[in-house]
Amino acid sequence: MLDTQEACLLLRRRRERLTTRLTDVTREHARALDSGQPWTHLAEVDYALSQTAAAIAWLDRTIDRLQG
Repeated sequence: MLDTQEACLLLRRRRERLTTRLTDVTREHARALDSGQPWTHLAEVDYALSQTAAAIAWLDRTIDRLQG
């Protein structure tokens, strides 16, 4: 079983990876839209971005709760 400090460290690392991915994919999504790709062709990407943002928010809440 992980102690609180170790769990928070692992959750923060996961958050960093997700944040990097969110930034990169958001940039590419914006470029695609700017280049004229219809939003309907990128709807799955938009959905994935929303899910990633929600995962980051959950990690933030969980880390805060663990730290008390």
